[in-house]
Amino acid sequence: MIKLAKTRLEALGYAVSDADNGLLEICRRRVESTVRNLCNLPGDGDIPGGLSEVVTDRICGEFLFAKRAAGKLELGELELSAAVKQIVEGDVSVSFADGDSDAARLDKLIGRLMSSGERELVRFRRIRWSK
Repeated sequence: MIKLAKTRLEALGYAVSDADNGLLEICRRRVESTVRNLCNLPGDGDIPGGLSEVVTDRICGEFLFAKRAAGKLELGELELSAAVKQIVEGDVSVSFADGDSDAARLDKLIGRLMSSGERELVRFRRIRWSK
């Protein structure tokens, strides 16, 4: 998952360094724990393969959020000029966030990554039986 997260961050324009490995690992553990709790997955099993993209996006969102909250993420580190404002799936329509500031675009991107895959997570939920 860390390798996929690094690739995703680089695709977003963030240059991943070796110093980011510790924070990425913390974010991975946090996201995997959240996904396991939400889906009632056992703590020792692997996350289903169908959720790898969701987990990757959420790791990236947690990572960027933590960096931004700590004041260690500069707006110039990410390419935000073509940030998507809205996507409509029926009859495909994509609009770009032209009038938003870079800070607002970054916040929207981070929010979108952190909440990625809500529908996919529901598909993998398991019923939890009480003893």
